[in-house]
This record gives sequence, C-alpha cells and structure tokens, in this order.
Amino acid sequence: MESLILTVGTNPLPNLVVARYLLGQPNHKISSIYLIYSESNRWQKGTKDYADNLKGLLEDTIKIELIPLSDVGNPKKILEDLNNYPWDERMKYHLNYTGGTKTMSVHVHAFFKSKFNIDFSYLDARSYTLRYDNGTYCPTNGDLRDYVKVNIKELLKLHGYEIKSDSFKNTTFDNVLDKFKKSIQEDSYKQFIEWYKNINHIKRENNFRNANDFINNLEQEFPINLKIIAEKFGDDIPEIAKEILDAFPEENKIHLIENGKYQLWVPEQGISKENFKNRVKNTWEYIDGKWLEQYVYDGLRKILQEKGLKENDHYGWSLKSRNRENKEFELDIFLINGYQLIAISITTDAQTNICKSKGFEVIHRARQIGGDESTAILITALNKEKANELQKDLHINTGTSEERFKVFGIDDWKDIEQQILNFINI
Repeated sequence: MESLILTVGTNPLPNLVVARYLLGQPNHKISSIYLIYSESNRWQKGTKDYADNLKGLLEDTIKIELIPLSDVGNPKKILEDLNNYPWDERMKYHLNYTGGTKTMSVHVHAFFKSKFNIDFSYLDARSYTLRYDNGTYCPTNGDLRDYVKVNIKELLKLHGYEIKSDSFKNTTFDNVLDKFKKSIQEDSYKQFIEWYKNINHIKRENNFRNANDFINNLEQEFPINLKIIAEKFGDDIPEIAKEILDAFPEENKIHLIENGKYQLWVPEQGISKENFKNRVKNTWEYIDGKWLEQYVYDGLRKILQEKGLKENDHYGWSLKSRNRENKEFELDIFLINGYQLIAISITTDAQTNICKSKGFEVIHRARQIGGDESTAILITALNKEKANELQKDLHINTGTSEERFKVFGIDDWKDIEQQILNFINI
C-alpha cells in the first residue's frame, strides 16, 4: 500500500488531477492522502481553504489528512513542522510536489528523500503528463486530459465558488440570430457592425430600467450627443440592419417605421418600469453583443455534443458564480477538455483599448480557476492586422504563451467554431 502526499498551493487543480489519476492506477495502491498546506500569517497567504475544498472533493473515496506548515518561506521551519508529524517509516510514500511555493516544494522534497522509501512526481502543464524524478512519465498513450475529467462545478468548488441560480440562463431571439448567420455567410454583417458603432452609445449610456431616465438621457448633448444619435437612428441604415431589427418580435422592437423611415422607439411618459424594461432591455443587450455569443455557442455546442461532452458541465454559455466573500466569477463561454479550462470572452467592439481590457480579463479569469493548464480566447470585431497586434501585445504583457491565448477578429467569424476547436486541438 502507498500514501500519496500533495503540496497544496493557491491552485489546487493539479492536486485533484494527480489524486484522481493515481487512485485509478493499479500500480499505485493508494490507501491515504496527505495534503501539506501553508498556514495564514503576516508573511504568507494560507492555503487551508484550498486544502479543505480539495478534501471535500476526494474524501468520499479515500482517507485524507491535512498537515500545516507555519512558514513556507523558511526552510528550517518547514523541516521542523514535517519532523513533528508522526510519519510511518514502514509506509511507502509518493510525493507530488506540483503545488505550493518553490521553497515549499524544494524542502518538502528534500525532507522525504532523506527519510523514506518514496517516489516523486510533478504535473507538467505543457505536456499534460505526470513526470517522475526517475525520468519516466505517464500516461504513455495520450495525455492526462484523456484520463481525468473535471466538471465546471468541481473546478469552481476548488476555489470556493458556487454556481449561481441564474447561470446559463440567456434570452435568445432565434429568428434574429438566423439573420445574423445569413449576414455572416453573405459578408453583409460588417455593414451592421459599422452602423451600430455609433448607435451603441444609446445602449451604453442607459440601463433600461426606467423610461423617464431613458427619455431624459436622449436629450443629452455632452459628453456624448445622444440627442443627435437618436435623431439619426435610421439615417443611412443598411438593409441588413433593417432585416435584423424587423426580425424581433413586435413586443421587443426598439424601432418603429414612419413614412418608410426607421426611427428609434421612444416610450411615452408614464409607461411602467416593467413594460419599458420588458420591451427594450433584452433587445438592446442582444444586438449589443449577446447575438455573437449565441452564434459562437451554437456552432460549438453542436460539435461538442457529438463528442459526448455534457452541457453546463463541460461546456456552457453565460457562467455566473459567487464565493463566500460575494466576489463574482463570470465567463461568456467555457469549455473543459478533460481538466483543462478554455475560457472564451466575446465582444463586438473594434476599439483596441476595450478589446485589450477584455483580453487581460479573460486571461486572468482562465488562470484564476484553471491555473497554468488553462487557455484563454478573445473574439473581437478587430480586423486581422489589429487582432494579431493585440495578441502579440498581450502575450508580452501577460507572459502568456502562444498556445495558451488567441485573439480572433471579425474576419474569423464565418467559421469561428472550427477555428476555436483547431486552436485548442479538440
């Protein structure tokens, strides 16, 4: 029999992957697991919460013990804390030292090497394999993503998050999406994007909760002249924009037609908040970018279903979660390849500064719960040249490798789902 020892850092995903893999291997007869974590003090952020979360996902199948280290930056204290634990010198141990600080890994490794019959390994985030200190690795066929499956609920739970009740709930307009799909295939979608560049200020300056506020905002002339934008709503409107607006149900139309001219629908004074919100909020959000999210998701969903992945477990649209401190974690679209998180952020914006901000955000969120194994994707309305420039810029600024982050532009939309799958190799 063998005891597995795991060093727990701020990303407990490698610990879960290693534990689940080795528990299923006949040559590793794991009888118990030890989680070595850092205590919280003024010099270090403790990782007991991560160890507890990990224990909660594993303890139904195996005996688990938690071992604290009082100061993971002090080699002497690390050795003292480990020496104080009643280890069984007759037991065979296996230490996976992927998690924790470098100091912690080095000195925990040194302690066990000097005292026990032990094997060592670490999880290689680049090759998705378990690498042993003797030079061997496993699996030799495929990689660990083929053997270890983690769903989004488990991935979030490792970091103390729970999925919110309104997660994965989206208002969709399938007839409108069909118009957008047609426009992409016929290359008329860029005309809509160009027209909407100016119109979108109406959406971004309003929350659509109160009709009177909306009416008053349309008189605004500074810093953005919404009055002029509203008055010119139908000026030079392309045919594709007319088709898209007309495809909305009557009760959700944000326009009206007078004497053949398209005009912005403006509510009458006194309309109830609920009636006003029901008419315009979802429509504005949809044409502002939710349609592109649905377009991308629909394309991915069909292929992922064929591959046997489960919706809202291994892929999903509009993920919303919250931790005990009420901090929220959201993703436009997520996909999990085995245990590797692929986080996707989508914007119809073509301004580099806004796209860059969204790039930073999706890279951060991917790493936040997916660790070094994660991949981030940003879909924008940038042209090819600007998309490539932004990608290079973010690679440099975040230290993200080319295989871990990709920016797609407006010219990639036609076959975006296949381009995504080719990039992540699934």
